[in-house]
Amino acid sequence: MTTYADVDEDKRLLYYLFFAHLNLDQAGFAAATRTAASQVSACLHGRRTVPDTVLEAAADAVRFPRSLLSPALRAVRSYRAATRGWSRMDRVLTDTFFTELLGWSGQALEAIFEAAAPPPPPPPKRAEPTEIEAAALWTRLERRTPGQRIAMVEEIGEFQSRTLADLVAAKGHERAAAHPEEARELAKLADRISARTQRSAQRCKLLQADESFPGAM
Repeated sequence: MTTYADVDEDKRLLYYLFFAHLNLDQAGFAAATRTAASQVSACLHGRRTVPDTVLEAAADAVRFPRSLLSPALRAVRSYRAATRGWSRMDRVLTDTFFTELLGWSGQALEAIFEAAAPPPPPPPKRAEPTEIEAAALWTRLERRTPGQRIAMVEEIGEFQSRTLADLVAAKGHERAAAHPEEARELAKLADRISARTQRSAQRCKLLQADESFPGAM
C-alpha cells in the first residue's frame, strides 16, 4: 500500500487494527465510529494522517481505553522499528520492558484509587423513541448489511430501545412469506436490540442501587 510521506504511519496502522478488529467493511466501520466514509477511506489508505478525534472514536468503538492510545502507538512504533532490522532491537526491548512495567504500575494504581474513588454517576436514562423516531432509525438500519446492523445496535445507544425492537420484529413478520431468510435475520436483530436494551437498563438500575446504598460514599 502506498502512503504519503507526511502521513503518520503509526496512527494509520493502529487505526487499521481497530478497523480489522470490528470485522466490518468501510461503510459499517464509518457508521460504528460516526466518521465520514470518505475520511475512513483516506485514513486507512494513507492519504492523510488519522486525526486524534477519529482515532479516539475508533478506540471507543472497539472499547479500547483512550488512556492507552499513547502506549499502543509506542508499541506500533517499536514493531515498525523491529521490521527495519535487528540493529534497532535494543530500543524495542527497552520499550517492551517499560510497557510491561507501566502495565503493572497501572494495575496497582487502579486497585488503590478504585477503593477511594466515588461511584460514577448513573448514565442518563434515554427516553423511549416515538414511533416516528423509531421509523427513522429503522430507515438507517435498513440500508445496511446484517453485520453492519448488529454493530450499530451494539455500539450506538440510540438503536437500543423496545420501540425499535418491536418495529424490527414487525418488519420481519411482514417479510416472512416473500423473503423468509431476511425475516429470520430481522427476527435475530430484534432479539439483539431487545437484549441490548435490557442490559443497558439493568446496568442503570445497578448503578442507581449502588448510589443509594447506605454504605456508599
